[in-house]
Amino acid sequence: MIPRNSVRYHRRGLIDRVGTDVATLQSNNPGKSVPVDLVTTSGSGLDPHITPAGAAFRLPRVAKARGISEEELLQLVQAQALSKKALARRLYFSAT
Repeated sequence: MIPRNSVRYHRRGLIDRVGTDVATLQSNNPGKSVPVDLVTTSGSGLDPHITPAGAAFRLPRVAKARGISEEELLQLVQAQALSKKALARRLYFSAT
């Protein structure tokens, strides 16, 4: 038995949680690799930003739930990602 206050105890809990989350996501999208950002969290547990791979993984489910085509949703995701990249580039170069 591992003491509850040990690092090994908490690491085992994290491994178990991530494994369960991966299994759940894979059951919804068989045959697809689960992007790491969909099964990890920050210290606060609030992660409003996901990677393009995370968005692509969720795309079929979200499109179906919203009643729009996957192609239309993909265009929206790509436009949003590009606008954020352009903004970041503009902020970086204006600071230098």
